[in-house]
Amino acid sequence: MRQRAYLSVGFLVVLVMLFAVPVVDQFLFRYSWATQTLAEIESRHARLLGLRDAAPRIKAALAESLTVLERHAYPAEIGSGRVGADLQQRVRRIAEAAGVTVVGSQILPPRETAGVELVPLSATLDADTNGLADFLLALPVERPSIQVDNIEVTSSRQRTSAAEGRIRIQINVSSIRLLP
Repeated sequence: MRQRAYLSVGFLVVLVMLFAVPVVDQFLFRYSWATQTLAEIESRHARLLGLRDAAPRIKAALAESLTVLERHAYPAEIGSGRVGADLQQRVRRIAEAAGVTVVGSQILPPRETAGVELVPLSATLDADTNGLADFLLALPVERPSIQVDNIEVTSSRQRTSAAEGRIRIQINVSSIRLLP
């Protein structure tokens, strides 16, 4: 009878172990998964806390950059056509003040990029080197800004004594217009 009791207890222990192995395995799997997930979440949480702590500085930098952008760009309320016409008039005014002759200019189709619209202008100018220098030095102080996209300088093709020292300038400039 004792042997039967030992056998029953042994059988019961083996049966409990058979049922316990999957439970323990599942527990270890879940524990490993939870530890790994917590490690991933911890780094994300730390980044979010850093962003939360930096929020006032980020807001101040954003406000400052928007202020700078508003100084250098046309507002969204002004249409592209009006921006192009204004840009053309400003380039002509700057050229005239620098002693540069505008041979021709053309407003090009606007291009959207990175949340703003670039309004380009192509102009052909006739000047001497001093006039070109004065013209180029006057562009950076303009507000809204005028960016020089491309410039080609060639000697003038006229062969008169009055044309000596004159150069022909093909320049592409653009201004930024904010999008609504």
